Amino acid sequence: MMSPNTVNAPASHQKSEPTSRWRTDRLIAVWIVLALLAVFQLNLGFTPGNDAKGTIYTAATLLAKGRVTFTPETEPFMFLWQVDTPSGPRQGSLVDWTSPVAGVSPRELLSRGALRLEGPKYYIAPSRAGGYVNAFGLAPSLAALPVFGVLSLVLGDLRLHPVALWYGGKFAASLFVAMAVALSFLSARRLGAGQRVALIVASVHGLGTCAWAVLSQTLWQQAPAGFFLALGVAAFVSTDGQARSRPLALAGAAFGLATACRATSVVVLVVVGLHLALKHRRDVIPFVAGAFAPVVAWMAVNTWQFGTPWTVGQLIDARPLAVLRTGSPQVFRLPFEGLAGLLVSPGRGMLVFSPVLGFALWGWLRAWRRPDAEALRILSLAGGAVALLEATHFDWWGGWTYGYRRIADIIPLLVPGLVPALALVTKSLVRRVAFGLALAYSVFVQALGAFAYDLDGWNARVVDGVARDVDRPEFRRRLWSISDSPILYYATHWTEARKRRAAWIDNWLRRPTA
Repeated sequence: MMSPNTVNAPASHQKSEPTSRWRTDRLIAVWIVLALLAVFQLNLGFTPGNDAKGTIYTAATLLAKGRVTFTPETEPFMFLWQVDTPSGPRQGSLVDWTSPVAGVSPRELLSRGALRLEGPKYYIAPSRAGGYVNAFGLAPSLAALPVFGVLSLVLGDLRLHPVALWYGGKFAASLFVAMAVALSFLSARRLGAGQRVALIVASVHGLGTCAWAVLSQTLWQQAPAGFFLALGVAAFVSTDGQARSRPLALAGAAFGLATACRATSVVVLVVVGLHLALKHRRDVIPFVAGAFAPVVAWMAVNTWQFGTPWTVGQLIDARPLAVLRTGSPQVFRLPFEGLAGLLVSPGRGMLVFSPVLGFALWGWLRAWRRPDAEALRILSLAGGAVALLEATHFDWWGGWTYGYRRIADIIPLLVPGLVPALALVTKSLVRRVAFGLALAYSVFVQALGAFAYDLDGWNARVVDGVARDVDRPEFRRRLWSISDSPILYYATHWTEARKRRAAWIDNWLRRPTA
């Protein structure tokens, strides 16, 4: 039976290597985590956003009140309200039930019928069990619970401490990303890369991709999902013909947990599972056994909250949002524009924001010509399938964001492709120069986003008094503009964007429940 783990080194060679090598690699992995945690904090801020609000408040509410549900009574800021004014009804938000609205108590307005509930904001979904829950799932909050738990032991109810709440969320996200990068280093070593090449792979992952500019800056669901995918990849490429059960069980568990954090990761679980079932039938048993508990728990939570095992909050909220942004309730569509947009559009393209990943794609292709690169072939199928699925989504551009957040999930599946690619890059001066330039540019673009991205500066750029919001159909063509691209905008509006970013963060912390 062929092992799905090696690219440059046979399994027998890996087994004969001294234990000290793996001890050294693990020590380097720890230093990678610590170094990246420091780098991710250098911008002295975080990315405000409602996509993370449900996840962060679920963790804080669970610790403070022992519940994961929200209601208009307990969390009015998570809902849209309509209030009567002298100029007519208008939509708005409540900070809480004590802060006056136009000088009048919200409860008094409610009793007079002048304040009416319109519905939940997009990041929460109605639960069959009562109340509303985070539309982005329960698992990301549970994964970050250790970080919030430590903070709550010191400060108590974190909902009363917005600075600790939001910077704690950023730290949790940064930790997930840093650990994912360390796992990519270990995966590269398992695939036969030398220490230097494996460190290059880690550098690409941690500094040259949207793992830095986006995923490490607030608690998106992609941050814990990416960590579990990286853990699954590391376990999957560690299998050999003599001792496969334990790493395959770990891979199954990790991919199952990634699925619980972000439902699109189920594609990875299915692709790897089908591969094992078709090619290595005995090995599918430990893989499925490892995945069983997290997947069943995820399905049970979905059933409890939404009535069926496969219904997730994001899908419930996606339909009305699709109508708002496209005029149609259809959530998934043919991927032609979406796939091109996620790969090469100036506004969101992976190869525009991280051109160094083009070498990883080359490595994926090289893997299909090498009989000893079975693991990389399976990872390429899984990563490609996730990208295709995301490309069919009605808002493939991911709303207001920087870069290719929608497919940032596939970074841990993609960067192992650098191992066979770098083996060829090192043999040619031209390739070395091209790779070096691509990496330097990618790091520059990610640093630009980490330090200057200010939510609406480019996404809703004001021109002649009109906010050209890319979420509106009439301005969506901006995603394809070279002269009006986010990279060019932030490079030429650095000082202005930095000030706007600081103002966003300051306002977010002063009015965290607005």
